Amino acid sequence: MLYSRATLLLTLLLASGSLGQRARRPLSPISTTQPQANFDAQQDGRRWLLVAVASACRYLQEQGHRAEATALHATPQVAAMAVSTFRKLDGICWQVRQLYGDTGVPGRFLVPARGARGSVHVVVAETDYRDFAILYLERAQQLSMKLYARSLPVGDSALSVFEQRVRQANLTEDQTLFFPTYGFCESTDQFHVLNVGSVSCHCLQFQGAWFVRGLAGNSFKKQDRALLGPYTTVFELKSNGHFEMSNSMMQGKHCDTWSYLLVPAPQPGRFTVDHGGPGADTEQVQVVDTNYTSFALLLSHRQAAGQPVIRVSLLGEPPHLTLHDLGQRGPGTGGWSRDSGLCGALAAARTWTLPAGTPEKFIRLSRAQGLTEDNIVFLATARDRAHRDWHRDTDSHLSRSAHLTGSRLWSP
Repeated sequence: MLYSRATLLLTLLLASGSLGQRARRPLSPISTTQPQANFDAQQDGRRWLLVAVASACRYLQEQGHRAEATALHATPQVAAMAVSTFRKLDGICWQVRQLYGDTGVPGRFLVPARGARGSVHVVVAETDYRDFAILYLERAQQLSMKLYARSLPVGDSALSVFEQRVRQANLTEDQTLFFPTYGFCESTDQFHVLNVGSVSCHCLQFQGAWFVRGLAGNSFKKQDRALLGPYTTVFELKSNGHFEMSNSMMQGKHCDTWSYLLVPAPQPGRFTVDHGGPGADTEQVQVVDTNYTSFALLLSHRQAAGQPVIRVSLLGEPPHLTLHDLGQRGPGTGGWSRDSGLCGALAAARTWTLPAGTPEKFIRLSRAQGLTEDNIVFLATARDRAHRDWHRDTDSHLSRSAHLTGSRLWSP
């Protein structure tokens, strides 16, 4: 239910339409719409109130009676804009965080969005920065226009300019919806925040180097334990809000590396894996639990050849890595180079620390996915394998977890 409500909220906020194609005007004029002359993002920041939306979107027309008072907070980020939209859904205040990405043209932005219809193009067409702003939004050749005001009621001159632009876009009064002028949300709790193409503080905390300390999956077997070793994973937050996930593993004396992108889903902590290329397997990743510093639990579901593949990863804090350990970025790749030094840091690692109870959480999460003890692998360095206490501790974790019952510590 929470997910469906979030989806409905995003549909209303990005009301550029998917159901109301207009045969009389197949191409939207947004490509020829000029942004505000000498647009200044620094002046356009702060709080705006949504006054009206004009669109041929059939969904907006049919669901207009459910419109709620909507406020927008804009924070300039160099040439981009971090935008938080506040509105109620079923009486509960939601906050949607979005990144209006830079397009190289002041006043023209690109908002990442999921689905086949692609991203949303946004143009700040006219504003005086003090009283009103008119935005054009286009997605999949469907146009919407929005009128914002600093305070209500909006001035007659601003309303007149908006109505004139609506007519010029071949929209009508019947396709214009005025939003409530009372009941605005000022804040939300942490459980009603959606991050869509935006950079949240939690994302910033999560990026960096991690060591993969445990793996579990329905493709692993008991005999695989001796073949698998620990490896490093580096999460790097890109400017578009995606994570680049770069991995390095020692295989004998050779350092193997591979990487892919994590594309944020509407629900915080959930991602879609972009393996690149047509026909790639679909994979969903969820950060189930983390303290952002010393441990993280990741759950992955993927379809391969029509069969479900489940993987649970236990990430731990890397032992005090220096900049020399991490090495330099690969030239022009944005990722980590093959000789980055992460594999060297792996080989040199002497200590592996995890918060108390973390291995048991990992095992419990694995068993909740239907995995057995034979599917669970604690990854060991050569030093680990030479230390008899490591074998004893691993067996102890598996033994204790077999008797654990009660409430879950996560929300898969």
